[in-house]
Amino acid sequence: MKTPAGLIVSGLVAVAAFASTAQAADIYVRQTKGADLDRKQTNEITGLVKHAVSQMPEHRLINSERQADFTLQPSIVTRRDELVLRIEKQKDGDILAMSEEPINSVSSS
Repeated sequence: MKTPAGLIVSGLVAVAAFASTAQAADIYVRQTKGADLDRKQTNEITGLVKHAVSQMPEHRLINSERQADFTLQPSIVTRRDELVLRIEKQKDGDILAMSEEPINSVSSS
């Protein structure tokens, strides 16, 4: 699968859409999941989600899940032969919101 990271950006717009809260929040981003992804791909997608969060001035990206107000869990899933970036917003193990955006592919080089 090969595509520049820019094609994932449309999916990351979804991060801004539901990561926003009424107040500033500390957000932790988990490592991306995906059955057919290698380590480089999961690191790239996780990095893009972290970057999207860091661009929201009302929130703070943190390195401790235990101290986070919310956790984001990105994953790549397949729907009807289409790759989808899914991002779940979680708190205390409960899914509060989920966004899914189709992407063309995931870079492998």
